[in-house]
Amino acid sequence: MSVLKTLPKQISLWDLNLFFLVAKWLSFNRAAQEMGITPGYVTKCIHSLEKALDTKLFVRTTRQVMLSKSGEFFFIKVKDILGDVEDAIFGINALQDVASGNVRISCNTYLGQNYLAPVLSLMERQNPGLNIWLDLTNQQNDLIADDIDIDIRIGSVKEPHLVAYKIATSFRVLCASPLYLKRHGTPAELDDLSNHNCILYRPREESMGLWRLADSRCGTESKVKVSGTLSASHSDVVKTWAIKNHGIAMLPLWGAAPELASGVLVRVLPHYRQSADIIAVIKNQEKKTHLIRSCVDFIKTHLQIGLPPNNHLDD
Repeated sequence: MSVLKTLPKQISLWDLNLFFLVAKWLSFNRAAQEMGITPGYVTKCIHSLEKALDTKLFVRTTRQVMLSKSGEFFFIKVKDILGDVEDAIFGINALQDVASGNVRISCNTYLGQNYLAPVLSLMERQNPGLNIWLDLTNQQNDLIADDIDIDIRIGSVKEPHLVAYKIATSFRVLCASPLYLKRHGTPAELDDLSNHNCILYRPREESMGLWRLADSRCGTESKVKVSGTLSASHSDVVKTWAIKNHGIAMLPLWGAAPELASGVLVRVLPHYRQSADIIAVIKNQEKKTHLIRSCVDFIKTHLQIGLPPNNHLDD
């Protein structure tokens, strides 16, 4: 076939992907955020693409961006082209039996020490060509600035230029020691928490002292303002204080499972919980690479096996 001879040399897969994002969101700014570039550079690339095709792909006003007739036709074709390229890449990658290369992973300290580290140990043994660097931190990393390939997070991702893959379903639950509840009483309603010493931990996406809790019986979510004399940026410290009878804490199930099973801690207001899914976050431009996707898939499979089951939920 001689079709490729008619393709202008100025057009690349980058151009097609950028056009696809602008057309998908009908926003130059949104496409720029997703690609990690400036809106001005997006405008320049689209202008060059329109010049190469000798047609207008977008109708732009001060208020909105719309596809032209040519743009609508081109969008359908480009979507198919990018899908075929993605299939071809995955097809080639599927022929590779062993992942190799360097991968930098960051994770919450407690989750990383107790659950992720054994998974990475197994992943390295099964893939001798893999070099793994693990950063354990309770602060949110900038994947681009910190050169992180995979960030294992709790909760959700808000950055538009990042892609998230769900690793496991989990929740945060309210816990306290039996002795603390004997001394201070057991809350019967959410409003009762204001009368208790609540041990505060500030996860990445939460405001200090504001607990968002969903009722598993009806699905409704409530916001509760709590306070206490102890607070920390490390969930393991919060758990230790709860064990030492200092108050009520909201802890991840996977972090409190041993203490809940032994009775050292007990659930408080057991119908209430906060969603805290474990996710793997990667940079958008890396979502199709064999190495990164293979590592994410491996972590998902083996971390789910190693995590305690959600058997302390009272639904």
